[in-house]
Amino acid sequence: MQAVLSGSLNFIFNKYDTTVPFIDIVRQSKNERYTEPNPLIDLGDTYVMRNILILSRETRYIKEISDVSFNGFLPENVANAADNNIMFAVMLLHEYHFVAFYHKSNEIGNRRKFFAKLNESNLSLIT
Repeated sequence: MQAVLSGSLNFIFNKYDTTVPFIDIVRQSKNERYTEPNPLIDLGDTYVMRNILILSRETRYIKEISDVSFNGFLPENVANAADNNIMFAVMLLHEYHFVAFYHKSNEIGNRRKFFAKLNESNLSLIT
């Protein structure tokens, strides 16, 4: 099973085209309440990880959070920000990272998306 489990990330990835900084898209999604009050819940692995674990248990593939493999798209110091103010300040410094992520996806013909994949042997979150 493979699914996009975050409408927030889907909104952000669909809106971001490098003409407006990534941080502005995240702020817009927060202000319009597409994200949690702390957008890191949506931008990181927490929200999607919870959803794929629920699905795994519903399909009788009982898994634990430690069974989920994940390579996030956020720079480490953005992902580890202590609060929204720090996250937004650090995110602004990493616009080059989001531009590169956007262009790399385009070069290989992919849309930017964050999806969860479940099979008998593993759970993974993929950008």
